[in-house]
Parts: sequence; structure tokens; C-alpha cells
Amino acid sequence: MDSSILAFDSGQVYLSGGRGPAGPVGPAGSSYVAKNAGEDIIVNRLVYVEDGLAYHADKDTPSKASAVFGLAVQSATTGSQFDILTFGERVDGSFGYPSSGDLFLGNNGQLLTTAPTSGTLVHVGAITSSTSIIINIQEPLILA
Repeated sequence: MDSSILAFDSGQVYLSGGRGPAGPVGPAGSSYVAKNAGEDIIVNRLVYVEDGLAYHADKDTPSKASAVFGLAVQSATTGSQFDILTFGERVDGSFGYPSSGDLFLGNNGQLLTTAPTSGTLVHVGAITSSTSIIINIQEPLILA
């Protein structure tokens, strides 16, 4: 490989070489993690991770609500691997949400468009259109 040394005024020396192969293009500003399912997982449901396995989160179970990890972007059977959106945009024509609003954790990982009044309040994102949401999980708040 042909390379050259470049020196800068700051006294640091950098070695410059040829460009490597391009990596796969990912969604802009989104973060995905692959996990194995600890139970059958339903697409577009919120999950938490325990002992390396993902399960549906639940607003009425504090341990499952306080550990919301992300949104399942595909369904999965127990033991199989699937992708979880931990931050960023999710577009899905089946959403049917209003054009804007907030999203909260419900029961069995469901996304709610109104804040729950019991259990644990977890703001998990925002609706950007009828078919698009942004996942941005916030700290939980236990409701009285």
C-alpha cells in the first residue's frame, strides 16, 4: 500500500493511506441492536433486556418499565434473533397515528398516544407523521 506521512503545526504526525472498502449504509441518526428473544416478540412493541434476552416491557411492572431498551422492528419467536431500535426514526405504514404527539409505554410493550395515569410513566418518543415515529426513551416516573 502506498502511504505518505503528513505533519501538522500542532506537532502531531498522521499516517495517511488508501481508502478502505465502504461499509453498509445505515439509517441516518438511528441506532439498532440485535438481541435474542426471551419470549415471542411482537413487531412495534417496546422491549427490555434481562440476562441478554429481550422481553416485552410493561408499564405496570416496575422492573419491566424501568428497563425499556427499545422498539422491536420485527416479530421474533423465543430464542431467535431480532433487531431493536434503541434511538431514531421508525417508519411503518401500519401505524395510523395522528400527525403528531407523544408516545408512552403501555402494557405488554404497546405504544400509547396518551400518558398512563397508573403504573410507570415512560415517555418513549414522538409521532412525526401518521406513519413515522422517533424513539427517544426517557427516564421512568413511577405514578402514585
